[in-house]
Amino acid sequence: MESKASAPQHEKTSKALAVYYSFGEIGDQLSWYMINTYLMVFYTDVLGLAAGAISIIMLIARIVQGIASPVWGAIQDRTNSKWGKFRPWLMFLAPFMAIFNILTFTVFPVTGVAQIFLCCICYIIYFYVVYVISSLACFIRLSVTHIVHWLMWYQVILKYG
Repeated sequence: MESKASAPQHEKTSKALAVYYSFGEIGDQLSWYMINTYLMVFYTDVLGLAAGAISIIMLIARIVQGIASPVWGAIQDRTNSKWGKFRPWLMFLAPFMAIFNILTFTVFPVTGVAQIFLCCICYIIYFYVVYVISSLACFIRLSVTHIVHWLMWYQVILKYG
């Protein structure tokens, strides 16, 4: 007699749910592409930061991500709430994404190192919130086949939506 854990699962992914997931990601991706395409122009032309300072901001953001990602993953794995494991993060981090999207493109009345520091903090927090929200696909199903199917719908909706 086979146990349920070792029995193959033939569960199908709901196309409607996959499409809804994709629509939820559109706002996230629109914000992310705006940051990717306009942030450098904003930092150099509007704020007047040097290219070297922008490179340092991006480098620090990636170092922080590399250190904090395992910690954040452990926090998410240990989350047990009445809404589930991942839904609280989606509900409570979405407003922060909007706030830090605005703050990332805000001209603060400071100059020099303080300006670079504020830009770095806003970018790191925005980047990390987007990273957490985008990691939802890994929590949808245990099966790799399901994750790939959801990501396929996600890409289709983003490209043509």
